[in-house]
Amino acid sequence: VGFSFMSTKTWNGVSFPISINQLISFQNHHIELGIGAAPNYVVGEYFTGWDDIYSARIGYRYQKPNRKFIFRVGAVPIFSFPGFGVWGAVNFGYGF
Repeated sequence: VGFSFMSTKTWNGVSFPISINQLISFQNHHIELGIGAAPNYVVGEYFTGWDDIYSARIGYRYQKPNRKFIFRVGAVPIFSFPGFGVWGAVNFGYGF
């Protein structure tokens, strides 16, 4: 669950993303799966009102048990009627 404020030259909006995620582990290797929705309220030049964005997530995570280093790569398909797009990510991190 989260909150986000977005702004461009032609519109402003707030988003309330909610997602459910699952981590499937095989020792050092993990599969990340998830689904989510983000109700957005937009005030813009051409549109004002609620718009919903739906997403899924599939990814790979490398993290040894009881170790701090994390490597992740994933894809996030985004559905917003009538549009569709895919975001990608590569992450290096430190668990604490």
